[in-house]
Amino acid sequence: MDDGTAVIHRYKQGEYAGEEVHATVEGGHIRYDGQLWSPSGAAREADQDIRGDDARESKGYGGPGWWCIETENGELKKLKETVS
Repeated sequence: MDDGTAVIHRYKQGEYAGEEVHATVEGGHIRYDGQLWSPSGAAREADQDIRGDDARESKGYGGPGWWCIETENGELKKLKETVS
C-alpha cells in the first residue's frame, strides 16, 4: 500500500457509534497521533484513545481487520481485504 494512504476506523455500535479514527500508511506501518505503529499497535492505541477503560485488552487487536480504507463510493473496505 502506498505511503500516505488514509486509513480509518469507524465505530458502528454502542455509545461510540459514529466515532472515527484517522491515520495514514507510512513505510508499511500506520502513522497515528504522530507516531509509527504496527497496524495492531495503532489499532490498540487509537481504541484506547477513544474508548479509554472500555478498550479491549492489548492482545485483542487484529490491525488489518480493524483499519479500513474508504473506497471511491464511500464504503469502507478492511485493510486486510486490500493487500495480498
